[in-house]
Amino acid sequence: MKQILFLILTFCGICSANAQLAGGKNMVDSGRRDSMAALSMQSVKVSPNPAKNRIEIALNGFSAGDIQLQLLDSKGNKQRTETRRLFSGNDVLTMMFILPPGIYVLVLRQKGKIVQRKILLK
Repeated sequence: MKQILFLILTFCGICSANAQLAGGKNMVDSGRRDSMAALSMQSVKVSPNPAKNRIEIALNGFSAGDIQLQLLDSKGNKQRTETRRLFSGNDVLTMMFILPPGIYVLVLRQKGKIVQRKILLK
């Protein structure tokens, strides 16, 4: 429950503490300037948002290689986990799913860097 509360408060900008996954790995490190500078060079755009059963994820500023995608529901449960290959680091990925309507979080992990985006499914 604490993890969900941190996640929600972090998205709202209320909490600057580290939100953590069940495994103890940091999801957001908003207390350090160096980690924010590294994330500011990367860009992630999810469209359409709100979505129905398909999203496109436009990535810029990432490294070529594997990237892990996780889709978490509002309770923090993993609904989907995938590993994809980025060829240039500036790629567009398509993710298809059949999930009930609600708020989800897309978590992208690559080489110790973590980026997350909220997605509304209708």
